Amino acid sequence: MLMQEIAMNKTRNRRSAGFTLLEIMLVLLILTMLAGGAVVGVVKYQARAERDTTLLTVTRIEEAVNQYRLAVGAFPDEDEGLQMLIAPPSDEVQAERWQNGGPFVVGGKLPKDAWGRDLLYKVTDEDEANTTGLYFRVYSPGPNGEDDSGTGDDIPAWAEDED
Repeated sequence: MLMQEIAMNKTRNRRSAGFTLLEIMLVLLILTMLAGGAVVGVVKYQARAERDTTLLTVTRIEEAVNQYRLAVGAFPDEDEGLQMLIAPPSDEVQAERWQNGGPFVVGGKLPKDAWGRDLLYKVTDEDEANTTGLYFRVYSPGPNGEDDSGTGDDIPAWAEDED
């Protein structure tokens, strides 16, 4: 009888000494769910950070275009585009004026958006300029990389914040 009790106690001790497969699986499931939630949260914040960074870049370039206009006396035309912020125009009078203020971008290199794409520059027509007060538009094509003329997922400085 004593031997039988000792054998039963050993069996009970072995069972309570470790974890069952079911307990281990349950813990792994909970950890996986927590990790999945964290990943979703990080991706959400990363997308927001990319948008905010690009918006700051667009705003900075928009300010540089205004500085160009003040120094040179005119906005860059659409053919010249944002390159005029780092290189003098071909017109001699404007080039001389450009030398007094340019280059208008720190480092002499145009920044890119958060996805590594060039910013876009469009000159508005006279009617739109009179209606909106915007003589030009600087924007990013956004995450999808397609030029939607400042709509869709493009990131313009002039848009209302949707959040």
